Amino acid sequence: MYQNLKAEMVRKGVSRHEIAKALGMHKNTLSRKLNGHSQFSYDHVCKIIELFFPEFEGKSTYLFAKSKPKSKPNRKRLYLVKAGINK
Repeated sequence: MYQNLKAEMVRKGVSRHEIAKALGMHKNTLSRKLNGHSQFSYDHVCKIIELFFPEFEGKSTYLFAKSKPKSKPNRKRLYLVKAGINK
């Protein structure tokens, strides 16, 4: 997940549709990339920075830093805790 890129998109009012169009991809493909299901190519990173975030030229590691996905709760552990059973 690219939280910094998403935050900068909101801050500057850049839509997913605009970026997808500039990269020549469907917005669902872009969403998959933004959510960390697939990676951006080097060319895509360069184009996004050049067209939408020139102030981050040379600082792509900030924009494209991957944040850790939220861990899913352990359902078995939650059940045991709710039932008053500690393991």
